[in-house]
Amino acid sequence: MNGVLHQTGFCRTLTRTVDGGAFSATVELNPEHPIFRGHFPGRPITPGVCSLELTREVVGAVTGRSWLIRSCQSVKFSRLIEPGITPIVRVAGTLSYRDETSLSVSATVQTDEGIACKISGLFEPTDA
Repeated sequence: MNGVLHQTGFCRTLTRTVDGGAFSATVELNPEHPIFRGHFPGRPITPGVCSLELTREVVGAVTGRSWLIRSCQSVKFSRLIEPGITPIVRVAGTLSYRDETSLSVSATVQTDEGIACKISGLFEPTDA
């Protein structure tokens, strides 16, 4: 997978599936990544923006195209992701092409403990 989180060693993808408009990926976070030293010292948690970026990277991997998040209709953060405790996360959701230049995405990022983030938004290709 290409993307800043994967390229910098923040995470690695363990599994990835797509079935029609449904997709999922299992990702392992790296609790030793430098971002966790500052967010937060003594109790590292995954920054919310990383959950959004992880979703963007997974969507890119399952569609074979690089996307930008153009707009979010809703984003809800409901649980902390502590990489030292729950390093395995699952990104799953649905996507549908609105036209050649936009993709509607609804997804969740979750651990074994439950849903940490929900996102619903419009993505546009980086090459548009």
